[in-house]
Amino acid sequence: MKRIANIILTLAAAVCLAASCQKEEASLDPVLVGTWHLDATVVDGTELDADVDVYLVLNSNMTFALYQKTGSQNNRYDLYTGDCNAEGGVLTGTYSNGTPWGSSYKYKVTGSTLKLTSSDNMEEQVYVKESLPTDIKVNTDTKSTESQIPIL
Repeated sequence: MKRIANIILTLAAAVCLAASCQKEEASLDPVLVGTWHLDATVVDGTELDADVDVYLVLNSNMTFALYQKTGSQNNRYDLYTGDCNAEGGVLTGTYSNGTPWGSSYKYKVTGSTLKLTSSDNMEEQVYVKESLPTDIKVNTDTKSTESQIPIL
């Protein structure tokens, strides 16, 4: 009887130990999750009047999709995808081809506004939370970061 009790206790301890060792699935800071539309870009204190339209989709599973239209692309958006992470108020990312973003970004979310400030404080991007238009997905070309330079 004593032997059976020891076996049961050992099995119970093993189950508890296995449960406590399970890794919690990583997820992105919930305030960042969603679709963001670029509203303004400021470089060295000067707001750029660039001919660019950008939607940034940040997913809870730490992936992103960046839809970017520049110049006269006639509603054709280039799609860049990859992984992202947010720790200590800093957002970082790597494109699917392994290229890191041009900078890491301090982030601040206020209501429906996301402000990204580059690590060197030279650039600030302001996004507003907005749904991704349905026609973007239909008119999207997948690009690598070698063909054009994405905004991040």
